[in-house]
Amino acid sequence: MSLQFVNTSTSWTANELKKHPGWIYSLSKFELEEINDAIFNSSDYGLEKINKTTFSIPSLSKRIYENFFPQLECGIGTLLIRGINIDNYTYDECEKLFYGIGAYFGVALPQSTNGETLHRVEDLGFHRDDDKARGTNTKSDICFHNDPCDVASLFCIRSAKQGGLSKLVNSIAIHNKMLRDCPDLLEELYQPFYTLRHRANTTMKQPFTARPIFSFEENTFVCNVLRRYISLAQDHPDIPKMTNKQHKALAVFDELADSDELCHKFYLQPGDLWFVNNYTTLHSREAYFDDTHAENKRLLLRLWLSVANSRPLPESYRPIYRNIEPGSLRGGYMPTDN
Repeated sequence: MSLQFVNTSTSWTANELKKHPGWIYSLSKFELEEINDAIFNSSDYGLEKINKTTFSIPSLSKRIYENFFPQLECGIGTLLIRGINIDNYTYDECEKLFYGIGAYFGVALPQSTNGETLHRVEDLGFHRDDDKARGTNTKSDICFHNDPCDVASLFCIRSAKQGGLSKLVNSIAIHNKMLRDCPDLLEELYQPFYTLRHRANTTMKQPFTARPIFSFEENTFVCNVLRRYISLAQDHPDIPKMTNKQHKALAVFDELADSDELCHKFYLQPGDLWFVNNYTTLHSREAYFDDTHAENKRLLLRLWLSVANSRPLPESYRPIYRNIEPGSLRGGYMPTDN
């Protein structure tokens, strides 16, 4: 197959991201006051009633549409918003704040078959291999991955006592480096890899899917990998074993993703809002240790968002996303019929 370098204006290394003026945005005093007003004006509404009408932030929403939208889809594919003082809000107000701001980025998707659209990221004491375990409800490390949505967002309420380092890497940078250094292995990543269905996605009929890690759809780059579930798929009796070359290609991919050159590592601070494009970036987390007091334990909130300016996806994504057309409502987990 004919391999090509991906647009380098949307690619970055760890040092380049740290220096990029769009990576971290500090909210202005006026924008913070606007958020406070929106929380006050929506005090009579439950979370299910929070939307762009009930949570009005005219100045910040203008910045979201004019700057943050194109940055996430057509630029560096990530954004860290800082300046929110968690101590100024109750927990319920933090939920409204996050859900309200998120509504301007996209439509919140179900993150479990129970239909929850706002997910708590906290250690519930599960071991990684427990049937009820997700990466979000353990304190174990999490492999590099994409979430099944256009844009994922995290809102840090409390950080861990120790550890929990966040990691972010640009998948385009991995692709281009492999093209320079080992094109034969890169070609392997354009072939389908069997991936076991996520244990939280109980309404998906197929027990596994087969899709490439790197793809182009309508001349648009797409990367998708659920690394742990590729490995778990190898134990399924109906899935063929990976070749030595596939193993080697994944090993190089993993090494580059976690390399000092490409991987940006940082700690989420209370009040941070972090957004990532799931087709051009991969994220992960190191293990952490919690405080013994429940009120001090690490807690993040997560949104999975379907956005209006999303890119086209390959046909192999349909079992997970259901819709693959650009700008369509897609992703998340279908709720169980009641």
